[in-house]
Amino acid sequence: MKKISTYILVICLVVQLITVSVYAKLEEPVQTGNLSIQMTCSLPIADFDARINNNVTARLATENNTTVATGEFTALSGEKQIALSEMENIPTGTYHLEIKGGGFCHRQEIEIQEMNQKIELTDMMTAITQPSSSQGTYGYGDLNGDNVLDQDDRSLLLNALAVGSTEATYDLNGDGVTNLVDLQYMSYSYGKPQTEGAVTKTVIAGASIQSANSKQEVTIDLQESITFAEDGIGLLKEDWSYNRTMIPKGSLIFTGSYETSGEEKIIRLYDQENTPIDNGKLLLNPGDGSQGTWIYFIESEIVQTMEHLQAVTAELFKIEGSQEQLLAKTPLTTLPETLPEISLPQIIPDFIHWGSESSPLDASLYLAPARLINVAPATLQITMQTTSAAGFIPSTVFTFDKAVKEAYPTAEYVYDESTGRLDIFLSDDKNLFLPSNSISLGKITVSTSASNDRITLSPISVKAVNLSHNLTEVSAEDLRKMSITLKKDTPLPIDPDLPSLPSLPSNPVYNNVRDVISELEIGWKKEVTFQMEEGTQISAKSQNKIFQTLRGKDKTLIITICESGKELYSFAFHGKQITNVDTVMNFHMKPSDRDASIERLLEKEADSLFLNFSHKGKLPGTAEVKVQTHLADNQKLYLYHYNEKDDTLELTQEDILVRNGFAAFSLTHCSKYILTTKPVKTVADLKITASSVAGKGYIKVKWTVKGNKSVADGYQIFRSRKKNSGYGKKPFFTARASAKSYKNTKALKKGRRYYYKVRAYKTIDNRKYYSAWSNKANRIAK
Repeated sequence: MKKISTYILVICLVVQLITVSVYAKLEEPVQTGNLSIQMTCSLPIADFDARINNNVTARLATENNTTVATGEFTALSGEKQIALSEMENIPTGTYHLEIKGGGFCHRQEIEIQEMNQKIELTDMMTAITQPSSSQGTYGYGDLNGDNVLDQDDRSLLLNALAVGSTEATYDLNGDGVTNLVDLQYMSYSYGKPQTEGAVTKTVIAGASIQSANSKQEVTIDLQESITFAEDGIGLLKEDWSYNRTMIPKGSLIFTGSYETSGEEKIIRLYDQENTPIDNGKLLLNPGDGSQGTWIYFIESEIVQTMEHLQAVTAELFKIEGSQEQLLAKTPLTTLPETLPEISLPQIIPDFIHWGSESSPLDASLYLAPARLINVAPATLQITMQTTSAAGFIPSTVFTFDKAVKEAYPTAEYVYDESTGRLDIFLSDDKNLFLPSNSISLGKITVSTSASNDRITLSPISVKAVNLSHNLTEVSAEDLRKMSITLKKDTPLPIDPDLPSLPSLPSNPVYNNVRDVISELEIGWKKEVTFQMEEGTQISAKSQNKIFQTLRGKDKTLIITICESGKELYSFAFHGKQITNVDTVMNFHMKPSDRDASIERLLEKEADSLFLNFSHKGKLPGTAEVKVQTHLADNQKLYLYHYNEKDDTLELTQEDILVRNGFAAFSLTHCSKYILTTKPVKTVADLKITASSVAGKGYIKVKWTVKGNKSVADGYQIFRSRKKNSGYGKKPFFTARASAKSYKNTKALKKGRRYYYKVRAYKTIDNRKYYSAWSNKANRIAK
């Protein structure tokens, strides 16, 4: 009994000691730190206080997204726009910092230590104009509040601009209206990586918004007149272009100026016998619509047939409906015996001007930046109205040129199918344009259900904002003359009782080399078609003669391959793009629905057409290839080149649409190509960003992947003690496809810095394909 009592006493003492130890442990103070975050904004925001207070918050969260601390931002009083958030008694550790609300967004990783800490952040505009390594950056323009500034936010703002929204959410500069200044504000942050904030404090000077430019109307009284310029008749010294019209060297030029009150005008030339000269082309530079420069040119091939021409007069007509009224004419001017060489001055076209396409319902849109040279726009909005003579609202698509999409962070359009309004947006954090007379922006394609229709594209507003945030508008009067009308005409049925009239084909078709060369040499048609049956070849000597004749001319040769008269495919070469007349081609091509050696690289369930060209290597020049497909019209296709050496597919052209059963694309050399209905998703398309954090005895490497992560079979992590070398050829660790991090616990030495880089891989037929390397994350081992 005494022994049992002793045991009980011992147990009680142990329990008491444990209890005391636990309480002592609980009473140990938790290590905490304080964090203050200062955001400085140099972009003028009229409602900065209201946008910040009770709207913008900071949040610290653990790896599993558990909130540790939150803090609201408060706008500080003073001239500068500064907001401050303070969080106290935060347990020490490494957390994810997230700032969002009011259009602001920022993310970074931060280690809270037992001390007062401060992070300073500034806007992207300041980071661009006044770069500093001590400050981090935040994004501005997160309209949907998901803490990411992406395409969703830009689409929201573009739609708000298109409909004239008055919601404060989209009014990023707080001036009470949603306009291009707000898009410019977003452009400073869009598509740019945010940088982590340091603990240093820097003050950024602010900027101010100036008022919009005033407009001044000028009225000029004009008299009808037409004149020849001094030295306005001669042979063109060098090639000259205006809009999309090229006047070749050696052309006979007649040029001068005109003034008229007529809105529509035409100029005609007559020879010494008062016979119309109608084998040339007329160009008008309308100036303000009432005065400008006129140019009439006749290409050199035709001039050789005009030996009778001795003198010329120019007459100016005003067009009213179907009537023409003679307004003015020049005296009969005698041509000099020896025509002098002359040069034409550069003419700046209207700010908006157009080029024709092969389809009557397509139009290429061009801009003349030189017209806005004093504005220096960084953001631009072009608004057009589409109207249909048949009373329909036409379907409208705008396709930006590839170079434009690559050059500008924002190149988007919004089309309202209920009103027919088209808004086109360009924006950057620098000036959009260098001074130039003409740049290609893209192509507008319209469609209408009416059998016969006239669709007019009328610019109704052009607004521009420069880097000082001045808003400028082009006057409606200036825009009025920049419209274009596209026509859809369905031919009327032919009455069999009426005799048919002979007509020349608009595009001559020949089946022998002699006629093709003759037409290219002395013919006046711009397009010449050489039609061959499948299996027929052109001799090397004949090819050399054809391309020598074509080279340098403003003509197109279309070589069409047929089977029993039905077109299978064709090659179109333009004379200005012929670079190698000695290339001998085999024009045979064998399209196929199957190619086992390549199919494994394509997307499943994609319809594909494999193009096996008999010719290998460079072409005589850039060719537009048109090939018959089994696909429905308007099917979108992607063209890939198969790189046999690397066993990879390389995207060559996208946004190819099937038209009338054919797909058309451009090539400069021939090998193996594939047309497919689905874009190939490869591991090479993935973009990986790596980061790291160190703890006692480990370094954790984390990565995020931008793109379709499902194409990766896994990730390879390489390690080195040097930043730019020493990683070796074998991965330090290989992670599975679902992994997002790797915890390195082996071969670490305390106090030594280690560098890590990550790449994705995919295995096809026992061969690995890789993404590009991530950035190099580094940490010092603890």
